[in-house]
Amino acid sequence: MAKTITQKPNALQLPENWILSGGNHRRYEAGIDASVQHDGKQALLLKNRDGITKTYGWTSLQASTEAEKYRGKRLRLTMWVKTDDVSWVMPWMNVQTETDMVSYDNSCDRRLSGTTEWQKWSIVLDVPTAATAVEYGVMLGGNGKVWISQSELSVVADDIDTTDCPCLSDRKKKSSKAAASRKKIVVPKGWTHRLVYRSKADYGIGIDQDNSFNGKAAAYINIKKAATWESVELYQFMNCDGYRGKRIRFTVQLKSLDVKCGVFFVDVMGSHEGTVALDNMENRKLQGTHDWVLASVVLDVPENAVQMNFGARVTGGGTMWFSDLRFEEVDETVAVTDDYSTGCRGIWWSNLINADFSENEEERYLNQSSKPGIVAKGWLGWSEPDGAFEVGIDSVNRRDGKNSGCVKGIVPGSRFHTAGLFQKFDAKIYRRKRVRLTAFVKTEGKSEQSGLVLSVMDARQSNLFSQNTFDIDSNTEHDWVKREIVVDVPPHAGVFMISLDVTGDGSAWINEPALEVVDTDVPVTISTWKARLLNLEFSE
Repeated sequence: MAKTITQKPNALQLPENWILSGGNHRRYEAGIDASVQHDGKQALLLKNRDGITKTYGWTSLQASTEAEKYRGKRLRLTMWVKTDDVSWVMPWMNVQTETDMVSYDNSCDRRLSGTTEWQKWSIVLDVPTAATAVEYGVMLGGNGKVWISQSELSVVADDIDTTDCPCLSDRKKKSSKAAASRKKIVVPKGWTHRLVYRSKADYGIGIDQDNSFNGKAAAYINIKKAATWESVELYQFMNCDGYRGKRIRFTVQLKSLDVKCGVFFVDVMGSHEGTVALDNMENRKLQGTHDWVLASVVLDVPENAVQMNFGARVTGGGTMWFSDLRFEEVDETVAVTDDYSTGCRGIWWSNLINADFSENEEERYLNQSSKPGIVAKGWLGWSEPDGAFEVGIDSVNRRDGKNSGCVKGIVPGSRFHTAGLFQKFDAKIYRRKRVRLTAFVKTEGKSEQSGLVLSVMDARQSNLFSQNTFDIDSNTEHDWVKREIVVDVPPHAGVFMISLDVTGDGSAWINEPALEVVDTDVPVTISTWKARLLNLEFSE
């Protein structure tokens, strides 16, 4: 019989649209406190559950709303805050687009500590036109209690100063300084570049007059040293106004030198749906060394399209040039090349594959590198430190005659060894739905932490939230047990990652993972996102 993972009994009741997330949320509880009010309005209490959480433990009490009515405006969050013997408290708000968190303030420069009486807190952020969601709440670190009351979002005039977190500014400065130090990075005007997995790959970007095409300069991407999954992109965005409902064609000349994988891609995005049309040349990617070749991408632009992201990407190593880029509208006699996959990045799929671990691509145990490596078709694994775990397919510890995935500790004696077996795949078809992840899990040894994990990420693989079975699988030994995780998927979700993680002395196995859409009467094991603001006065 499947066992549903639920939070520990909570004497307090959370209002709808409010959740506990992040950090050590299971060590905390939250809900309406009928004994405390502000100006006659009920308060929401967040407190440590057992009173012994160390100062590095923390959680966030938060809510979400769609950004549609706030787009292009300046938004202010106000709330009244009261604390009792807290290690630290930070009210916060952030603004999300389909692909990133574009602005936030977590009060890091004015955090509260100790005991304070009611005080009004204000956070002001700009909401760009591409925003999809606004999230806000309060973080509590360590011990103590914090109450919030009368939370309100309101549009304010542009002469009201924003309170963007200085951490964001500092990171931008560091990023700019690091980019400036790269003499090999000369980004053409109007273009943007990024490392897809934020790696330390040795790469260069620039304009090359020597490798021109018919006298036209070429842009290039060069990767000298990188892992096989690391990618560098040179791209830009274009508004879809005037092209909705039409068929468009990009043509470009490509040239390569010792390229592991080179593509030209076009990604058409909707306001809430994320990618609505895509071609990244998965079935005709450039590999090795080639003189100039013509590549063509043809896509239909749906009526709900907002913008197009197009450019070149090199993965794994080598140099690729591109030149003579052209864009035009075509009629229906020109066939589309839409190939909604993820190309040779190879990190996530269109859906969960090889759930029975029956197909190998390059079966190997990770005993030489802690970076992710292929252990079975669709699956990647990692071990830290190198050689502390074996990660891969296990044909001995089977269930009902089926292979299992394993994370097997082979170097005893450390609480801090960690490893995982994971797969990433597209979340697009699951947006705004309730999904259930099930898998059979087996554990052995006394691990500090082990279990099944479901992570929901945005399109750039920044984690939105995770749910796991650590509370029932860690520090235990048990034979095959069916585990279950149920979550609501937000509209800005981009990627799912399911994983089996182990930390410390121990081993774990996974068998028959499956993901399915379920009805809303199936209880969630973590609440995530609601479509609108509810119960701001905590009266229900």
